[in-house]
Amino acid sequence: MIQGISKKDVNMARSNGKPVDIATDTKKGISNTKGHAKAWVHFNGTGTVLIHKSENVLGVTDYGPGNYGVNFDTDMLDGLYCVMASCDGRTSVAGFTPSVEDLTVSGFKIYTGRPVSGSNLNYNLIDCGHVFAVVYGDN
Repeated sequence: MIQGISKKDVNMARSNGKPVDIATDTKKGISNTKGHAKAWVHFNGTGTVLIHKSENVLGVTDYGPGNYGVNFDTDMLDGLYCVMASCDGRTSVAGFTPSVEDLTVSGFKIYTGRPVSGSNLNYNLIDCGHVFAVVYGDN
């Protein structure tokens, strides 16, 4: 029995009526069961990038102000996964908005900043103190 997984959890983890072996369907604490997060990260986006906590994230690359690359420890099957991202905006410049782009099997990019007033085409890239991302898909 895996620590933190109860007998009830094992009995409920079924696929098409067949038991799922939780022990072999888990990589580094990330479940391979559909609907469960396949990766997540919380990192400091100012100064030297520092990962506070993560699962299935090999590292984060700082490409400049508000421009980060997140690299998976275990690749996704394809680039058709979902990333939900957020960042803190409680500074003298409020209204930070993350944008997730360039999804590949090995990672994705997060841009943080805020739209230029009166324009939906221009975006001021600004570092965020805390950046968060959760990935759903198949790996």
